[in-house]
Amino acid sequence: MNMAKIKVGLALGGGGARGLAHIGVLKVLEREGIQIDCLAGTSIGGVIAAAFAQGRTAEELEAEATKFSKVRHLVSLLDPNPARRGFLEGNRVRKYLLSLFGPDQSFENLKIPLILNAVDLNTCAEIAISEGPLLPAIYGTIAVPGSCA
Repeated sequence: MNMAKIKVGLALGGGGARGLAHIGVLKVLEREGIQIDCLAGTSIGGVIAAAFAQGRTAEELEAEATKFSKVRHLVSLLDPNPARRGFLEGNRVRKYLLSLFGPDQSFENLKIPLILNAVDLNTCAEIAISEGPLLPAIYGTIAVPGSCA
C-alpha cells in the first residue's frame, strides 16, 4: 500500500499568557519528530507561529517567553498613552518585535508557510494575511481594537 505523506497543519490561537502554552505543544511535536508543514495563528499564537515559521526552535521560543515571566521585562513593553484612543502607544512592542523578526522578513521567505488572522476595522471582516511583509501582519494580529467600524 502506497501511503502519501500526511501533511500537518497547526493553528495557534490567542489568549494572552495562556497562548504561551502553544510552545509546549511545539516542544512535544519536535521531540516526537513530527514535522509541521503549515501554520496559522492569531494574537500571541500568531507571534509564536511566525517565530517558529521563521526557523526558531520551541526551546528558543521557551527561553524568550521565560524572560517575560519576570514582571520588569513584561512592564518594559508597556508605554501607556491615555491621550490616544488605544490603551498603549505600542512603540516598545513594535521595537521588541522588530528585534525578534528583523526589518526585512516577509511571508515569502519563511521556512514554513504561515497565515495570520486579523480584523479589518473598516469592514469588521476577518482577514487572513499570507504574503508581503511579516511585521505589519504581526502588528495586525496582536492589535486590540476598542471597537470595530
